[in-house]
Amino acid sequence: VDPTDAMAALLYVDARAYEQRDRYLYTDQYRNPNNDCTHYATTAREILEDLGPVDYFFAPVGTAGSSIGISRRLREANEKLKVSGIVSTKDSAIPGIRHMDEMFYVGPFEEQKYDQLVGITASEALDGMLALIRDYGVMAGPSSGATYLAALRYLRAIDAEQTERKSAVIIVCDRVELYLSWIEQMRPALFEGYETPEAEHVNVANSAALGA
Repeated sequence: VDPTDAMAALLYVDARAYEQRDRYLYTDQYRNPNNDCTHYATTAREILEDLGPVDYFFAPVGTAGSSIGISRRLREANEKLKVSGIVSTKDSAIPGIRHMDEMFYVGPFEEQKYDQLVGITASEALDGMLALIRDYGVMAGPSSGATYLAALRYLRAIDAEQTERKSAVIIVCDRVELYLSWIEQMRPALFEGYETPEAEHVNVANSAALGA
């Protein structure tokens, strides 16, 4: 199976799990109801306990489990909640996020559950990721960067119209160290001049051996 073709991989696993169903338990995060239900019962509860009712909610859409599950419970606390699902533009590939043409193949995704779906490019996701790391010390990955950037644009646009305090939540759901190869491919200049500690150790040892 082509490792870059997520749908092909999913169909392959589907077929094998069905053919050998007496041997495997297939948890299948894409269609397992416990995906969104767990976020409804736990992640959303934690948000409400910390913040109370939320006005704006932003989340990346991968399996759609977190965004659907959390928003369902947040809407119970505030029926005026505005939900933004973050997807990639069709010409971009952001790890952990799907684009609109792929959304209808994943389980809990329902377009009507979102007030808007926001398309973000891979370069923009990387910009948002770097802002989270540099400005806030949040070691997040590209899907979180995309969500942060989309939230910032949306909230800046409506900020002048606000007459009372509002609360907004974004989901940070990944870690940067898992995506270093993708980051280097996207923006190699970030890695220019960088040497690993092992390489530095070898250079020092070689210098000593040469009498430097």
